[in-house]
Amino acid sequence: MQKKAITIIGGGPTGMTAALLLHKRGIPFLLIEKEKKVDTRPRARGLNLRSMEIFQEIGVAEALYEEQLPEEQRHIDWVTRFGEAPIYRQPLARSMEPYSSMRTVMITQAQVEAVLRSELLNRCPDSVIFGASCIQIEEREDKVYCALEGSSKEVIESDYVIAADGHNSQIREKFGIKMTGYEGLGKLVNITFTVKSDVKSPPQLTLFANPFLLGRYLQCIDGKERFVLGMQLAPSSEESLDNFTDERCINLIRETMDRKEVDPKVIDVSVWPIEAKIANPYCLGRIFLAGDAAHKLPPTGGLGMNCGIQDAHNLAWKLAAAVEGWATGELLFSYFSERGLAAESHIDYGSKTSSRFKPLLDAITSLDKEAIKKQIEALDDPGFLLAQDIGLPYRQGFFLPERALTVPESYVPCAEPGHLLPHFQLESGKAVQDLIGKKFLLLTGSKSEMWRQGIDRAGKPLPIQVQEMPQSSLDQLGISDGGATLVRPDGYIAWRAKECPADIVTTLQETLLKLLQQA
Repeated sequence: MQKKAITIIGGGPTGMTAALLLHKRGIPFLLIEKEKKVDTRPRARGLNLRSMEIFQEIGVAEALYEEQLPEEQRHIDWVTRFGEAPIYRQPLARSMEPYSSMRTVMITQAQVEAVLRSELLNRCPDSVIFGASCIQIEEREDKVYCALEGSSKEVIESDYVIAADGHNSQIREKFGIKMTGYEGLGKLVNITFTVKSDVKSPPQLTLFANPFLLGRYLQCIDGKERFVLGMQLAPSSEESLDNFTDERCINLIRETMDRKEVDPKVIDVSVWPIEAKIANPYCLGRIFLAGDAAHKLPPTGGLGMNCGIQDAHNLAWKLAAAVEGWATGELLFSYFSERGLAAESHIDYGSKTSSRFKPLLDAITSLDKEAIKKQIEALDDPGFLLAQDIGLPYRQGFFLPERALTVPESYVPCAEPGHLLPHFQLESGKAVQDLIGKKFLLLTGSKSEMWRQGIDRAGKPLPIQVQEMPQSSLDQLGISDGGATLVRPDGYIAWRAKECPADIVTTLQETLLKLLQQA
């Protein structure tokens, strides 16, 4: 019987991100994935800024950037006909300075999984098993036991389990965790194919400002001849996978590309229900749901895979704290209160995005290119998406809010508790996020030694590292020279003292006690 601190069931982006984060923290884990090889279907696509910040922390960001298409193809073309001059060209992987040192990246889930799997096998090959399934899971007293079958037939004993086993999570079903929300919102069809056409260096994504092709897109995977034709079907549609024969798919491809002469080869067809559901709760005892096992998000905005990656980041440091012996039950429970509300915000965002598209759809129906361009320009608003990316605050959880927090309509950097630490450059040239590590980080001014002594006298209920900051950084944090900002290991702000308190020791003792009781 193997004994690990944490067992991870599921080797998709969520599970493998959790594994790499735990490995970095030195926490013994075992990841179990039923598939021996990476599923090559494209599935989800696109990594947002927050996900790339997490992958920068893990050390895999550059490997992911290398999977991109050449720069001249990294854009979305809005066209009425595939291959023609675009009505509007929208850049992908654009710089988001001064809001982040990272860039978004448009790659498929299959490419993400290939990079993460390679990194795991290089860094900790003895901590992963590909080609095995968890056939039984049982919690007894203070341990969880997972029975495996496949390439490995054994029982794994662990302190905690992360269930990252996807939309149809068997672990969620076994423990009777219900999902609430909306289903029957439509269906998404993905047809993966190869084709040789007369379009050289096609754009990474083609969207159609054509009333006859509404709900369709073409994504170029390899920059040459491997594509995905995506189609969104209405909620009333009774179409199923059986309806999409090779002959029909070929006709759809020719119709969408407006090229009757092409001879596409269909590689794969998938039909996915569009749902908006959240598991309640995310955790049961020592078992924690993450990623698609915890939520089913609509495709609007491409937030599903990103939400799972960020679930893993939120959960990994908290479970590591439990293994290391300083976490409270409130800290672990805050995973649900924080990430569950984040998933709800993403669902609301999808609804708002759909309503924002109505004027564009009206313009497309009218075939007025100037009106179409004007509406696309209005939609090309980075601030709206950033509000769900690096600007989404936790409204309840492991922090001490200064006021009730709401989801912003557009991103504005904010250094209040509950928000992600805003990006800014240090005098050394590094980003402030580079200071974040395994411990809580207390950012202070010239009175840093007083705060350090206060932490020592307060009894250190949390592992805290003090970092003195220059005045320019204090302005970014919204604190005086004597104030302090407490940042969690995942980069979210837990507490802030704008001014130096009269009694630092008492303030710290009372603050840390309140914080440890938060959930």
